[in-house]
Amino acid sequence: MFNMLNIITLITFSVVPNYTPCCIQAFIDWDYSGDICLNELASLDGNVLQVFNNDVENESIYTVQIIGSTDKSFHVSVFNYEYDFIGKGFIEKAHVCVYSMPYHKSNRIILYSSDSTESKIVCDIENEYKKIFVLDARNSWIKAKVITHNNFYIGWLPPDNQCGDIYTSCCGE
Repeated sequence: MFNMLNIITLITFSVVPNYTPCCIQAFIDWDYSGDICLNELASLDGNVLQVFNNDVENESIYTVQIIGSTDKSFHVSVFNYEYDFIGKGFIEKAHVCVYSMPYHKSNRIILYSSDSTESKIVCDIENEYKKIFVLDARNSWIKAKVITHNNFYIGWLPPDNQCGDIYTSCCGE
């Protein structure tokens, strides 16, 4: 049965060009203290629904559930540090992060050339429990930027090596 949220999501798929559905938990980079605008439109040219920013001093970092990706923006639901729903809309792709899983089975961060483990491996580096920047998203995979030892790598990170929980950092999973 369809509820209003499902209908709105279906409409979004049909009117937003290059919209890719996904389901990824992430957070706003704790090093970024500027405003994040929650926009009505994927183009980021529409009405600003809400403006929010992290409060690092009080350990109040916003988390997002990425439900879609476009050329310019992520379609997200936003939550505060107490996991209260703040709003739903589109945000700029900058400043969205996940952690690498601290106890990943191989203790490696492996980035692929596309969102498939059958694709070419772009890099295979030791997992030093890193903050990873989310550049794009497709299904449950993220196009990631990993910075390590003054180098950076870009590729697709599989879901089993992602942690979007800023507070627990997925320890013990």
